[in-house]
Amino acid sequence: MVCSGLFTILIISVFPPILIRLRTRVSLQESLQFASSTFTWLMIITLSLALIIFLFPVEVFLRISKYNTSVLTVNKPLLLFFSFILIINVAVEFMRVFVQSMGQFTVTAVVALVQSFILILCLLTLSGKLHVESMALGTFLSLLVQFILLVCYCYLKNIPIRISFTLNTHVFELLRVGLPLWIGHWITLAAIYYADYAASGLQGGALTAVTFSQKVYILPMLILFNPLLEIINTRFSESYHLKKDLLRNHYLTVTRVLFYILIPLSIFIFLFRWEIVHILFVRGAFTDRDAVITANCLGIYSFIIASSCFLQINARIMFTLQKTGWTTVFGTFGFFLTIAATHYFVQWFGYWGIPMGKVVVELLYFVPYTTMFMHLYLRKLPLNDIIIPFIRTSILSLLIGGTLYIAVHLALPHALTLGIPHNIVYLIFLIGAGSTSAVSYMYCGKLFKLYEYEYIEYLLKSRFKKSNIKIEIIQ
Repeated sequence: MVCSGLFTILIISVFPPILIRLRTRVSLQESLQFASSTFTWLMIITLSLALIIFLFPVEVFLRISKYNTSVLTVNKPLLLFFSFILIINVAVEFMRVFVQSMGQFTVTAVVALVQSFILILCLLTLSGKLHVESMALGTFLSLLVQFILLVCYCYLKNIPIRISFTLNTHVFELLRVGLPLWIGHWITLAAIYYADYAASGLQGGALTAVTFSQKVYILPMLILFNPLLEIINTRFSESYHLKKDLLRNHYLTVTRVLFYILIPLSIFIFLFRWEIVHILFVRGAFTDRDAVITANCLGIYSFIIASSCFLQINARIMFTLQKTGWTTVFGTFGFFLTIAATHYFVQWFGYWGIPMGKVVVELLYFVPYTTMFMHLYLRKLPLNDIIIPFIRTSILSLLIGGTLYIAVHLALPHALTLGIPHNIVYLIFLIGAGSTSAVSYMYCGKLFKLYEYEYIEYLLKSRFKKSNIKIEIIQ
């Protein structure tokens, strides 16, 4: 994942704006030539790195983890899979971004569902024979099928990717714009890796518990935000090349709707973190102590669910404008701060320090500095149109969530004494609280005629039937 991230950051961030500019302002043929050249050289570099991992798997993983040689040697067959997964993962990521940059969004969603189906099928059929290796094999096969389907689709749509060793000016532009970003991404990965490295040095089970809390924390982003981000990335690039004011209006609309959805979700996860952890993880070898660590870390991570997505939107704006110089400098400094904060917080607070280091630096450094850059790059950006909806949504979410939290925890102790399995009780209460909070929240949005609610209603009605509602992109 670390190695593939070094390549996919360029594919996701810098590649689409250049490709869309060529497609809309020059010609389709020029954009296809640029894409083919980029893909060819990207795969050459990826194959070289994968070969090193394949030839020296134990030595490579020994340098980037705290696991000893004996553990890595026993798992050497599993480590070899990662070299193949690296190659196919980079290839799939490129094809996916390429197809979306060509305005084809539906096919990538369908292909992703096929990938998930194949992965689950491999786990169900092979886990009894290959155990952990079944996950690696399933990942590789599912990515391979996704790559084949995307390549076939491109040929059917007459937008093929071919092997081309040409290094034209657009490829050099990609390298020029992407180099600062790539350097900064190394520091980003170092900060992420250091958190896991610090956790692996704590008491037994801490790394697993912290990792599980991270998975729950990013789940709303994976399900709700990341699919939208793929479309947002393309739309930002298209609107910028059409009209800069349209880019600013799109940014404000996306940000306000993002806060309207993710802030109540963040508060809900914080308030009901113990119930979530109990339902998902408390079974088998996962002890009550592991559950406490996971729930505590998840409670801290919940503070930055909305801000993490906000930062990703800001990053997409910077990539669209190709402002990767000073933004990378500020970002690199921030990730050094994250490493330092994690180091000292772990010494002072134990496992609490791992999420605290990320949360403190993100809220006190990354959010202010990226907002400053947005105000600088998107001229006449009305910050009140971001701050006021944020405060309004936070207050409304706290009132609804706090009321439900009190009601649930007054009734929950009595329900746990009925003899029903605790997981079932927690699940029933969680579904009830989630449904009630969602209905109450949307009703308040309609009652107070909030712009975000009206915009979501407009999108849903325009998708399924003709709507009489007329609404602008931004008020």
